[in-house]
Amino acid sequence: MLNVTSSGAVTNTSAQQQQREQQSVDQQRSDELIRDLQGNNFERQGFLEEAQRLTLLNRMGVDIDALNEVESKIEDLESVEELTQLDAEKLESLYEQRKELFRQANERSNGESLPPGSMLSLTV
Repeated sequence: MLNVTSSGAVTNTSAQQQQREQQSVDQQRSDELIRDLQGNNFERQGFLEEAQRLTLLNRMGVDIDALNEVESKIEDLESVEELTQLDAEKLESLYEQRKELFRQANERSNGESLPPGSMLSLTV
């Protein structure tokens, strides 16, 4: 709807009203987001810690999928109250697998696992 003001300016009240309503909705969403971020400090902290962990593992060259799989199995076995001898052996084997993942990542980052004759395997 177009209105003519006393000064002769033409205004569109419907568009202005929609704009005000949109601003109000945007403000409500912004307020809710701020409350959620303040209220979920623990979740946000957990997210940040996990992001830092994944970044570090990635920079180290660790196979993250394999590590997560091994750690998941470790957690499952550690949650058992009484381990059988077989479970204890599996747990030790998983610990060794985890160490091996880090050792392999270290070798890759140092260039120790490159094939002979590779340009990068030559020492100066």
